[in-house]
Order: sequence, then C-alpha cells, then structure tokens
Amino acid sequence: MRAYITQYMMIVLISSLLATPTKAERPMEMEMGSFNSRPDAHAPIGVMGDRAHHQGHWMLSYRLMKMEMKGIRSGTLDLSENDIWNRKPEYGGSNYMVAPQKMRMDMHMFSGMYAPTDNLTLMLMGSVNYKKMWNHRKMMGAKHLFQVSSKGLGDTKITALYRLYHGKNHNIQINFGLSLPTGSIDEQDYTPASSNPIKLGYAMQLGSGTWDVLPGLTYFGHTKDISWGGQITSVIRASGDNNQDYRLGNRIKLNAWGGKLLADFLSASVRLQYEAWGQIHGMNPELDQDMSPANDYTATGGRKLDFNLGVNYIFTGGAAKGNRIALEIGMPIYQNLDGPQMETDWVYTIGWQKAW
Repeated sequence: MRAYITQYMMIVLISSLLATPTKAERPMEMEMGSFNSRPDAHAPIGVMGDRAHHQGHWMLSYRLMKMEMKGIRSGTLDLSENDIWNRKPEYGGSNYMVAPQKMRMDMHMFSGMYAPTDNLTLMLMGSVNYKKMWNHRKMMGAKHLFQVSSKGLGDTKITALYRLYHGKNHNIQINFGLSLPTGSIDEQDYTPASSNPIKLGYAMQLGSGTWDVLPGLTYFGHTKDISWGGQITSVIRASGDNNQDYRLGNRIKLNAWGGKLLADFLSASVRLQYEAWGQIHGMNPELDQDMSPANDYTATGGRKLDFNLGVNYIFTGGAAKGNRIALEIGMPIYQNLDGPQMETDWVYTIGWQKAW
C-alpha cells in the first residue's frame, strides 16, 4: 500500500502546470484562513460531487479506488468451498462447479468540474477499471487454481450540481446526472473449461450497458475547526435491458461524515456509508448459472454498511500551493448479501484535487 501512496502523491506535481490566481483575482473566501482553503473544504475523498463551486471556477481531480473481496457470503453467513460445491437447500438451485475465492478491483477515476454560474456546477467523470478474480475449481475430485481478469474504460458520468441554499456555514445542493454506457459488457477470458475465451460473470464486466439516471442530494456544513455533511445518491436503470438481455439492479447510497481540522494544512475524517443494490433483472444467455456464483443473476443484490477513516493534506506554499491530496481506508461492519456472492474485505481511495 505504501508504494501506491508514494506513487500517486507524485501527481501533485501537475500543479506546476496550472496557473494560480493572484490575490486580487480571488474572491475573499478563497484566501488562506477561509473555509475553501482548508484541507477539509471537501468531503472525504471517497465521496463524489460533494460541493458546487463559484462562477468561473474549475476543479480537476484524480482518484484511485482499490477494493479487495475475499470469501463467499449468503445473507450474513460466510460460506465454505463445500457449501458452494454442495449447496444446501436453503441456498437454492443446483451445485456450482467453481468457488471464487478472491477478487480485486482497481478503478482510476478522472473528473473535471466547471461552474458557469454561482448556483450551477457541471462535472464530467470517466474511469479506467481493472478487475481480477481468483477461482478455485473442483473437477472430478481435483482442485485447479486459475484466474480471470478484465480491464478497460468504465461508464462515463455527466452530473450537474445545483445549489438550493448557500450560507456562511451551510450548503445544500441537488445532484442530478446521467451515466453513459461506455464500459464494456462483453468481457471474456480463458478458463480450464474451454480452449477459447468465454463470457465473464456480471461482476467482471466494466459497465452497466444501460443509460442510468443519477439523482442525489448533498448537505455540507462547517464551523471554525470542524466540518460535517451528508449525501444521498442513487442509480436508476432508466433505459431497460442492455444488449445482453439484462439490466443491473437500482442502487442507493447514503453517506454521513465529519472532519476535524488538525492544522492549517491537515485534517482527519470519519465516514459511514450505507449502500443497497437490487438483483439483476433478466439474464445473459451466454452465462452458465451452475458454473459459478459470479454467473448467477439471482445472487446479485445486497446491502452493507462501511466504516471509513481518512486524512487530507493541502499544500500552503511553493509550486504545489492549493493542491489537496487525501487518503481514506474503510471496511464493512455489516454485510447482508443475496448470495452466494463475494463479500468485501476492505477498500481504500487515494486522490488529488486542484481548484482555481
């Protein structure tokens, strides 16, 4: 993890290519000592679209989100390999041939924001995703380890942030966006079961394949040395099934966070995130449901509660002045999955932001 942190902290050098406004060009609230110049002026780095900007302002950001998934769960119960290969009646269906053991997802997210007016900010976000799943296959009494992977562009999101209220210490805004299906849903890889690449399971695909609506509401508040906020966002699959004859379930996410200013350049944060997502509707006819839980459309819904800790650092001088870097690490404290499906072990996000 230290190697990744060191590598991506180097991105702050981009600031040398960006022009920094002079004191005369900046509004008063952008001066040092004001809230916008504090390290906690934005939500923890794991939260997107948290604050609108003032007219004419820009912000660029980069995030690396890494998620590790290990083990299989149904409901709140951890399942063994034998539970997958010899499914008990309460899990339903026939026996699976493959028991996935581990999955990792890396998501590189790039976003840009621009405020044409004081009340409206526009945001564009794209991503590059990498996914890898380790499987443990049982065939004729023998076990064979193998892995599958996928990588490429994810879905692209266009979002508008509209201020409903902006006061000295409080801000309320509506988030409304559209997700464009730029991520592939036709990813394939080799397995011991075939000499040719075969279609990968739902979780290994890079996008939704549908046009999705992204409504939300965000509140942000602060005092002299603390900040706090809450956000509710959702994903609504508005365009019906994709060209593989299925659509992902709708998703809702609730966030609540608090931040503490430790110094002019450093703050810490704590965040709770609750997320619930529905089961896939329809099914991809190319996927054999009895092969693996990853291919089973009935094992795709769930809900979980994550606990996250973060730190935020803002450069106050030199060529990197105004650049903010942040790190957040989290893990689930509750998971209830409509499984069998893979459970989350931990997640961390590291990012860079620059506003001007």
